[in-house]
Amino acid sequence: MSLLKLLKEPFQYERIDWRKKRSPISQSEGKAQHPHAARDGGKAQKAKDWKSATRRILAYLGERKPALLLVMGLVIVSSLLMLVGPFLIGIIIDNYIMPAEFDGLGMILLLLLASYIGLSVATFFQIL
Repeated sequence: MSLLKLLKEPFQYERIDWRKKRSPISQSEGKAQHPHAARDGGKAQKAKDWKSATRRILAYLGERKPALLLVMGLVIVSSLLMLVGPFLIGIIIDNYIMPAEFDGLGMILLLLLASYIGLSVATFFQIL
């Protein structure tokens, strides 16, 4: 058996004729159902009175409401601190590194370090 035949052998498949007409897909096949739709094929149900539904959900939270508000605040703080890092790096490159003027660079680097430490702390307390 030649080496070329040995290498070709695993890749010998039947040719597929793409010009052939394929049978149409039936209505039940290939049609993804909305995840919130009723199992009987109906449309998703929406809350008729969303204000009372929101109040009811908040009432279920009960004593966990302050923890939820704290986590939401930490998410906002961490999102803002994620934006501060690249912004400060851009300032460092444009104002200090490119013109080769390093006066005040230490202060910006300390601010960058503080923002990353703050981001780490905010992310840590979201997990607890």
